[in-house]
Amino acid sequence: MQLWRTRPITDTPPILIVDGVWVQILVPTGQTWRDRSGHERVEMRGQERVVLAVMGVWEDGHHELLHYEAAEAESTETWSAVLAALTQRGLDPAAVRMVVSDGTTGLPAALTQYVPAAQQQRCTVHKIRALSRQFCYRDLLMTDPITQEPLSFEQARRLRRQQLTTDAQAIFAAPTRTEALERLASFRTTWGALEGAVVRLLTKDIALCLTF
Repeated sequence: MQLWRTRPITDTPPILIVDGVWVQILVPTGQTWRDRSGHERVEMRGQERVVLAVMGVWEDGHHELLHYEAAEAESTETWSAVLAALTQRGLDPAAVRMVVSDGTTGLPAALTQYVPAAQQQRCTVHKIRALSRQFCYRDLLMTDPITQEPLSFEQARRLRRQQLTTDAQAIFAAPTRTEALERLASFRTTWGALEGAVVRLLTKDIALCLTF
């Protein structure tokens, strides 16, 4: 595994997809214990660690995992260490055109230092999922817009979530940036008074979601 993690990179992909995956990892505590056979064993204890992973994507669509590294946090320092390791293995910073990620705060500064020519594309799935935390369900529509049948409160809430999520997804599915911005303006008009917190969260840093 160590040989795989340090193998030379001879073909730099134009796109990097990066993410941190939080898992339980067994870490030595510094203590030992003896098993029933009298053998001395190293005591291990599960601790939360984040595995920083980098996947490369090439023009023909093929992709592969380039690197992973366990860390205690997603910070500028830990992401810098990952990008530094890739550079040392032969990654050409000038050839990286785009880096796709979620909204982790430590990453942008590391990208500026190690792949300054690359644009960042924020994950739109993370963006839309995060909206659910901001719903206030003001002035719910209590009848089905198609059948005109009455809705329960939970059905009305579900309908609101579906409508708003569909409208948000349509922004990122637009074929051009101009049309995406037009759909964003329509989204603000439709939902601004009803779900103001949702609109503010969606529009925050949305330019990074429209890079691609």
